[in-house]
Amino acid sequence: MNYFGNTLSRAILIAIFLSVFFETAAGQHAGDTVLALSPLLKRESRHNKWWGKHYREEWATPVSFKKILLDTLEGGVFPYAQGGGRQTKSLRLRDRHDREYVLRSLQKSFTRALPEDLRGTFIETVMNDQVSLAHPYSALVVAPLAEAAGIFHTKPRLYFVPD
Repeated sequence: MNYFGNTLSRAILIAIFLSVFFETAAGQHAGDTVLALSPLLKRESRHNKWWGKHYREEWATPVSFKKILLDTLEGGVFPYAQGGGRQTKSLRLRDRHDREYVLRSLQKSFTRALPEDLRGTFIETVMNDQVSLAHPYSALVVAPLAEAAGIFHTKPRLYFVPD
């Protein structure tokens, strides 16, 4: 399969991002879920002084997002491959028309990027704390910017997929 000519041109990234444009808990729809991405990243000012404030508040703020099931998404999608790099996990999906989608977790961990002998150490703790350097919703900005620039891009949609 020609990835760039066929799959990528039809792929839509369905990211498990939590929307910046969310409704408040009081305005939730039935079936919505409210979660904080990483409440442990919210730290005291003493910690922030040494390691940086970054986007800790954004990672720790509970937000509301739509809950979906794979058998009803886009008329039903089916997993065919697991993926992910050194920071996130992903699941490749297809629908009955052979269109491809990707679910990608928003929660990140640098553990898999570390050599075995550094896992479970202070270095791993510091690396995973520094996830807060990146804004958790930054990918939401990319699609409209790419569209405006005439660059091919994914079209993220924001969902929660229960276990």
